[in-house]
Amino acid sequence: MANNYTVGFKPLREGVSPPTYGHPGDGAVDLVTAEEVLLNPFERRAIPLGYALEIPSDLVALVLPRSGFSLNTSIILPNAPGLIDPTYKGEIAVIVANIHPTAIHKIEAGTRIAQMLFLPRIDVSFAVTETLSTSTRGEGGFGSTGYR
Repeated sequence: MANNYTVGFKPLREGVSPPTYGHPGDGAVDLVTAEEVLLNPFERRAIPLGYALEIPSDLVALVLPRSGFSLNTSIILPNAPGLIDPTYKGEIAVIVANIHPTAIHKIEAGTRIAQMLFLPRIDVSFAVTETLSTSTRGEGGFGSTGYR
């Protein structure tokens, strides 16, 4: 069973609504543009959504692409996932980029451009150590398991 949290929603302009789930049981809420935006080829911009959130202190929010929007447009989220800390109290925005080399892309007001996933926030501390435990991977990094 899922945990339930309440996230405060503060509208910063007329006509904006809280994010909603597309379907019951979805993992993330949809983020909707508050105004029309024109993006030139290769332009990158933060699109403000018209509200601020009061995220509970034991959560963080990740801003993620929506697969249908990514598949059907030339718009990407270049910093995905974007992290929103519970201490941030400013206007929520989504960073987008138009990767089409020649076409201007119009994002209409009311477009579901991204989604927000809430996750538990865990405090960690660090202990200086001279050695790390061994593993089968060891120091194998990028591509260490091959490509096929």
